[in-house]
Amino acid sequence: MKSTQPQPHQKSVLLIGFDPKFIPYNAPEYVREGWEAEDTSTGVYQIEQDLLNAGYNAQSQLIDQGETAIKVTTETLKSRQWDIVCIGAGVRKGPRSAFVLFEKLINLVKDLAPQAKICFNESPRSTVDAVKRWDE
Repeated sequence: MKSTQPQPHQKSVLLIGFDPKFIPYNAPEYVREGWEAEDTSTGVYQIEQDLLNAGYNAQSQLIDQGETAIKVTTETLKSRQWDIVCIGAGVRKGPRSAFVLFEKLINLVKDLAPQAKICFNESPRSTVDAVKRWDE
């Protein structure tokens, strides 16, 4: 995914979330939360810019809902040191089938980026606030 060149003073932020094309927006979990495909697609890319404007170096890792998600996230976590990892609300609040994937992602972060703070957003719009909560 898109990444900006890190500045020496910028903290690195990894944003893990479902690729919008893999989100079943008609699933009860998403309908209840009021998610829409257009908002999510726009939000994913806007978050990186918002975090850059707030002084962070952010990279999005868009995943599917299967084993490919673990493989690509493992590669990304190993690619550099991460200060903060944000796991998106869609992964946590999504279909029950994503629950085990969520657990696997938490354990990957714990194992491969033990120094990173983990945060969670409520929606794409709340990501900057979630990151700032854990910025020391």
